[in-house]
Amino acid sequence: MRDVNHFASRIAAVTMNVICITYYNIMPLVLGGAAESRGLVESQLGFADAAFLGGLAIINFAGFAWLRRYDWRLLVIGGNGMATLAFIAPVVHFSTTLWIVCNLLAGMATGISYGVSIACLGDTREPERNFALAYAGQTFLAAGLIFTLPRIDIGVDLFVVGQSVAALLMAAGITLIVILPSQGAKTGMVSPKNIGEKVSMTQTALIMALLLLMLNVMAEGAI
Repeated sequence: MRDVNHFASRIAAVTMNVICITYYNIMPLVLGGAAESRGLVESQLGFADAAFLGGLAIINFAGFAWLRRYDWRLLVIGGNGMATLAFIAPVVHFSTTLWIVCNLLAGMATGISYGVSIACLGDTREPERNFALAYAGQTFLAAGLIFTLPRIDIGVDLFVVGQSVAALLMAAGITLIVILPSQGAKTGMVSPKNIGEKVSMTQTALIMALLLLMLNVMAEGAI
């Protein structure tokens, strides 16, 4: 088993993290393209957006039940494969209901691989540095795509371009299983020693940190 601290493992986790969150970052373009070319109204766009984020949230809230139990590479194959199909299906045959359902499935499938990347980076010796690299990658790729996609003239609208880019990235991400660890450095089981340490922790600081993270994500989602 490849160690999570191996350079190749960290590169795989960072790349997977960036790939999985790209659709979320370019979603304003996709929604705009759907409104312009498919004539969707605000409520329909809102449901499509919420479906993807809801799927992502549901699967990761349940991460304790699957993240440490199964081979990470198999999870990535399943997650990326399902997400690829979910992103491309509305391009082949579009309907508002199908797009919303596919966004829900894509959110759940993307969340599987995203959860693996988060767990892999969190298990490393320098998680702060590795998470910083992932967030930097997200920023640069999103900025590049948001600048480039509206300027691409290949005879299709932004909806098709955005969905296709997301599908291609998820399909390409499957190749990362070659260098991705099959499991992390932690089991997910809490030892008696750790339980004692948790009791003595300053709970206020932990709660404040979690609330701050939640507010940040809510603000991004609201925008």
